Amino acid sequence: MRLVRDLTVLEEEIAAARREARASFGDDTLLVERWVDRPRHIEIQILADTHGNVVHLGERECSLQRRHQKVVEEAPSVLLDEATRAAMGEAAVQAARSCGYAGAGTVEFIVPGSDPSSYYFMEMNTRLQVEHPVTELVTGLDLVEWQLRVAAGERLPFAQDDITLTGHAVEARICAEDPAKGFLPSGARWSGCTNPRATASAPTPASPKAPRSAAFTTRCSQGHRLRPRPRDRAQEAPGRPRGHGHPGRADERGLSTAAAGPSGGRGGRVGHRARRAGGGRAGAR
Repeated sequence: MRLVRDLTVLEEEIAAARREARASFGDDTLLVERWVDRPRHIEIQILADTHGNVVHLGERECSLQRRHQKVVEEAPSVLLDEATRAAMGEAAVQAARSCGYAGAGTVEFIVPGSDPSSYYFMEMNTRLQVEHPVTELVTGLDLVEWQLRVAAGERLPFAQDDITLTGHAVEARICAEDPAKGFLPSGARWSGCTNPRATASAPTPASPKAPRSAAFTTRCSQGHRLRPRPRDRAQEAPGRPRGHGHPGRADERGLSTAAAGPSGGRGGRVGHRARRAGGGRAGAR
């Protein structure tokens, strides 16, 4: 990849890039893309049913990355104002509507840090992502539940105007790295975890017009919704800690714990591929 900021050297840089491509791949075809300085990675969560209803649930910012792997995700983004948030949300809704999409999905954008209103479409992930709980925490919607309801043919009982964002949520991934090898990703033994505990908690925002079973309302201190076990507590073995969420993965306090590490597969990428929301190729790789 060659970055050109001066048009006077464009021709010689193209020629040099063609020589490199031909020597390396036997093909000198080039892709010219816009370079985005100080890029911010912002994605819009959408939810669509099979009856033509599509809404967006605000954005998540995933700009804090290590080796192009997300480390910290937050909702909402502190970069966007209300007008840009609404415009990006509408662009995401139209992208989903144009292909008849149904279910939960994420439309990702590259946003110049110096001009957030000039956002560029990057890709759409047709699934729930690891960071979806931060959206759940600020909207009060259980995305797993609504993905199942949509798959069962239910209509979304709320419209875009019913969606509100309350508070701020942050998710941080735990990464295993080897300091002796330049902090490269590595395997590690999980030896323990101390979970932060809030001194005060704000009420969870209510799901807009969404019927909700009590089975989806319990949360542990890590923010995960937990489904109560139906068995009687009296039937539990004496002295056995009661775990929630994932059986067999509960620590002595009954909190589900898990670790995630970045893969080393996408090293060498600089910048991002991007596409202008209105059409046409843009961005850089």
